[in-house]
Amino acid sequence: MAPDAPPAEPGGFHRPAGLEDYLIYQLHGLTRAATAGIDLCLRREVGVGRRDWRALAVLARADGMPLTAFAERAGLDKVVASRLIASLVERGLVSRIRLDSDRRVARLALTEQGWRAHAEARRVTADYNVRLAQIMSAAEAEQLRALLPRLTAHARDLHLAQRAQGAGPVARAATPADPLQAWWDEPPA
Repeated sequence: MAPDAPPAEPGGFHRPAGLEDYLIYQLHGLTRAATAGIDLCLRREVGVGRRDWRALAVLARADGMPLTAFAERAGLDKVVASRLIASLVERGLVSRIRLDSDRRVARLALTEQGWRAHAEARRVTADYNVRLAQIMSAAEAEQLRALLPRLTAHARDLHLAQRAQGAGPVARAATPADPLQAWWDEPPA
């Protein structure tokens, strides 16, 4: 901008004038709507919710991991992860396999029923993803696919920089290691 040019008009992501001009507000609205929709599809068609689906997907990628590794990979607090796994074990989707060498350690594995639910959930979520992306042209979809990882990395960098500065005078409860955990813990709208 030239030194004597008038300041840019407010509006848009670079100079938010109202709530709708905030990128985080728009992304949050998109995420909540899409998550609520996919949660309904999963519950109706597979009998699992989005948290269950996430757990099944993490375990499918690394079957046989201990709870602490699962919690870390899923971005969940160990207590939340433990409750989630207990629910999946109770429903027959996951099994806990105790090690003979150390009975305190249990490996988590998908059961046959868990593998079937995972496969069905992948089909349902892929279909939902295609329907969600239909509104975009191929070029727009590719542009968004390229932008989202950059935005995510930048948001994580900003988050770490803010954490390094401390909470400030209005201290709140400690934030989770993964800032998206709170989003996953919210009930769908």
